[in-house]
Amino acid sequence: MKKKETLKRSIFRILTIVCAACLLLSMVALNTSAVSYSGSGTKADPYIVETPEQLNGMRDNLSAHYKLGNTIDMSKFGKFIPIGWQGTAFTGSFVCDANSDGAPKYAIKNLTVYNDAGEKYGHKTGSNAGYVDFKQGACKWQAGLFGWTKGATITNIAILNADVTNTVVGQNNMNKDWSLNPGQGDEQGTGALIGVAESTTISGCMSSGKINSKSNATGGLIGRLDEASSIAYSYSKTTVTSSGYWNTGGLVGTCQGSMSCCFATGDVKGGATEPTTGSLCGGKGETSTVSSCYATGKVLSDSNGHNFIGFDNGKDVPDGMYYCYFTGSVKGYSSFDNAGVEAAEQNLYALKGASGRQSGFTVAAADKIKKTFSSSADWDTRGKLPTLKKIHIIEDEAKYVPGAVSNPAPDNTSSATPSQEATSSQTTSQTTSQGATSSNAGNATQSEATSSVVSGTASQSGPTDVAALVEKMNALPIEDDVKLEHYETIREIRQQYEALNADQVASIPVDAVKKYNAALAKIIPIVMADITKQVNELPDVKKLSSKDYETIMALKEKLAFIGDNVEFMEETVTEKLNAAIAKAEELGADSKETSSGKITLIEWALIGVICLFIVCALTVEVIWTYSVCKRTKSLKSELETEE
Repeated sequence: MKKKETLKRSIFRILTIVCAACLLLSMVALNTSAVSYSGSGTKADPYIVETPEQLNGMRDNLSAHYKLGNTIDMSKFGKFIPIGWQGTAFTGSFVCDANSDGAPKYAIKNLTVYNDAGEKYGHKTGSNAGYVDFKQGACKWQAGLFGWTKGATITNIAILNADVTNTVVGQNNMNKDWSLNPGQGDEQGTGALIGVAESTTISGCMSSGKINSKSNATGGLIGRLDEASSIAYSYSKTTVTSSGYWNTGGLVGTCQGSMSCCFATGDVKGGATEPTTGSLCGGKGETSTVSSCYATGKVLSDSNGHNFIGFDNGKDVPDGMYYCYFTGSVKGYSSFDNAGVEAAEQNLYALKGASGRQSGFTVAAADKIKKTFSSSADWDTRGKLPTLKKIHIIEDEAKYVPGAVSNPAPDNTSSATPSQEATSSQTTSQTTSQGATSSNAGNATQSEATSSVVSGTASQSGPTDVAALVEKMNALPIEDDVKLEHYETIREIRQQYEALNADQVASIPVDAVKKYNAALAKIIPIVMADITKQVNELPDVKKLSSKDYETIMALKEKLAFIGDNVEFMEETVTEKLNAAIAKAEELGADSKETSSGKITLIEWALIGVICLFIVCALTVEVIWTYSVCKRTKSLKSELETEE
């Protein structure tokens, strides 16, 4: 009996060890099956996103920096869950390089997003009980490529032929104490790119396809743009349909931040509170600004929608709106109702023939609008109607295919121009030809936003804007006031200046070039002194770790900036820095493999030790069991002999 019990205990211990080994190996398998990327996830070296799996994997590291490196077709991926939610927002950056004409090199195609929370929990308006999944500050009620972004930067991302559905129900019923019910606050947002953009900078982005939503704050590109967010040089050709109570727009559902140089062409149909439906955005905050924007889509909400901005706090004269126009009509109207005082000084126009209502807009023919807008640097007035400079309209989405650099630059003599169709309702559609940016057009908004994302490099959104570059040169401090804090600005100016052709260089005023050259000459020794100081503060190269990676990469960037002047630095400093750079790049590669699911040498060593322990434990157990059995057999033989 003792022998049997001993065998049972031994078998149990062996099985326990085997199970532990299997668990360890399964954990290793899960780790190695994670999505891998090239790049290290920093601004200077972002993760490169080239496949649907890598796009989906962005949710596993919401604070990293990513760059679209290929056109991605999501048609076989199925329903995509938004990246980031309220409370767990995406806080990094997502960028894409541009072709020479300013259009994104790559795009995300056939994205299908479906938020089933409304169906799953049976959302009903009127009471808290209808929203059993409500979590204060942590709702998963958004829909888009990104559900919620916070402090993020999104640049040159094109979402083509999107199909976005949000079943979460928006409401407007308040409680007796005037408190808000779920579904009435800022928890909701639906758009092809972002559901809710909090403290987010969006530039050079675009969308096409369709949006179907039951939520409040539904837009063709962005659902909700908060006070600290901005969107520029972006557009939407998306058809938007929402049954939500508040704020449905062709580009943005709710605009609390700033919007400049944007347009929308898709038709829009809003929900129960139709006055908050507009062809550009559904609702505009009291302190928000909308400048140099236009819309050509129709508003299909019966009798109550607005042509351009759905709700602007009931103002007869819109606040913070300049150089805007629309061409589409509102269903249910046979003529145009100004609905307020004309804001002539703000240059807000309704194209003659459009029907509907919008406060502050003046009815005018195309020639009048073109003449007025010709005084603004944002507009190109060569076509039938004004169009925006620095925006490249993607006409042929079929050119974007995985593995190819798509949408080659067009003849830069052409311009994106909406044409006016002579229909009975005088509505217009966007029939554009691919256009390019004139060298002296626009302001610095887009290039500044882009350069802040792409590690301080020159603008990735298109050719350098000479007028904006001259403005930056003139804004530089005088030579004696140049400090280290001006390094990034001077570096950006140099990169843009060196990218100019001969004619563009010749067009820059001599005084601006002199000021820039003086600032450049002054900043180089300052940067050299800073490099020396930081290198001397670095630990010994052998003691460097992954936490030093970004510091050393920044020093490498500064080393490239000073160029041949490196020969004037102490040899010991440059030797240490070069050794540190080599070590950091090695550490960066190890860090990349760790974050992308691959196993480092340390992890392999740890696994080896554990496996050795398991083998030793099994060996000891087998030997011990064998000795016990042998001893038991010997004792049994002795007893039988004595008997």
